[in-house]
Amino acid sequence: MRRNTEQGRVVAWMAENRHCLVLLSLMATAWAIPYSLHAQEAKVAPPNLSSILDSLERIGEQNPALSRPYEVTREYKVFHADEPKPISDVTAQISFSPPDTKTFTITDAQGNPRGKQIVSAILEQEVVSAKEGHK
Repeated sequence: MRRNTEQGRVVAWMAENRHCLVLLSLMATAWAIPYSLHAQEAKVAPPNLSSILDSLERIGEQNPALSRPYEVTREYKVFHADEPKPISDVTAQISFSPPDTKTFTITDAQGNPRGKQIVSAILEQEVVSAKEGHK
């Protein structure tokens, strides 16, 4: 009988202090969610770009045969400021032959001729970078 009385008091106290329990529950949840999110963020750290590039460079130096020739077609869209429509559309064929030969050909250019000039300048820098990168 005493046990039933104690349980009755606990239930009555919980009913009277329901708002306190809700507040306590909300506070515990508010504390747990950021902690949980922080723990998840810590587990999923983005890869470090410099370490990826260093690793690729080491592998390339260890075995140059792993660096294979390739040929790709790229499409460049050149925009002016914040305009949603491109002012120029340029397509280029890029070829790479290890260890340091990169070439390109503009295969199509439409719109403002300035776009072709910009893309050509960018690709010229890639050609120079490929030659310098091997040194």
